[in-house]
Amino acid sequence: MRNRTAMTLYRLFLLIPLLLIGACSQAEREALVTIPGPGKPALWKVTSDKPGSGTAYIFGTVHALPPGTDWQGPVLDKAIADSHSLITEVTGLDDKNATAAIFTQMGISKGLPALDKRIAADLLDEFELATGKIAAPAHAMNTMETWAAALTIARSMGGDLGLNSAFGVEAVLAQRFRAMDRPHGGLETITQQFGYFDSLPEAEQRIMLSAILRDYNDARADMQLLLDRWMRGDTDGLLESTQEGIMASPKLRAVLLDNRNRRWADQAAAMIDSGRKVFIAVGAAHVAGKDGLPALLATKGYRAERIQ
Repeated sequence: MRNRTAMTLYRLFLLIPLLLIGACSQAEREALVTIPGPGKPALWKVTSDKPGSGTAYIFGTVHALPPGTDWQGPVLDKAIADSHSLITEVTGLDDKNATAAIFTQMGISKGLPALDKRIAADLLDEFELATGKIAAPAHAMNTMETWAAALTIARSMGGDLGLNSAFGVEAVLAQRFRAMDRPHGGLETITQQFGYFDSLPEAEQRIMLSAILRDYNDARADMQLLLDRWMRGDTDGLLESTQEGIMASPKLRAVLLDNRNRRWADQAAAMIDSGRKVFIAVGAAHVAGKDGLPALLATKGYRAERIQ
């Protein structure tokens, strides 16, 4: 049976857009996953009976994709045309220098144990393979807090698969709304997103790093499964991905998923109540199941209709 700590990379691609910061600066690589398509990822329309209320379209995304992934279509086009602004998890990712500075400030510390001392002995082979593909020298990796090293390794693994944030959903949507001269806002800041990891106890950070390394040999198959499920709009399959591995840790799940969903549901409700028409695009893990954004808004009395 396959190790169920696998698919960690899969989950991070559904949760954190900061995962692939810098990927779009890399040379384009041939995708090692088959691009399914054309796809119809899940999309909801959320409305209210309150006088003067607006509309929120909620779309589950994958933050980095191979070039040529065909996920757009007429239903999505209509929702975009009806929306006055784009809302994503975070903005400002195009400023690589500012993002790198925040990462350095939060993710680099003195006096840390060597990184290979923060993992189980049975993961040393995977550790050597993974870190051998990263440009940073070993002494630089050793100065990274465990969460920062985990994200750096995951980013490298995604690049090896030919995934690129320049082709991710948020980048494409930002271009479309910019072409329409419509604003783009964020639910969180870059500092907040890095802060979720930085606030984790060291034990939880090591769980994440170990899970990513255990996923090393299965990364290609995991990402293929992710793309297939996302392109089909298979929210049940995506929900399964949020209930195993690192998400089985109550602390990690609360910090990375559940608490954020509740905050975002409040923000989306406020936008609808103010009469705005917004297109909200967040990682696909945040829209699945009873704890996903559409379901949370439905419990608040809003009408959440899946339209794709």
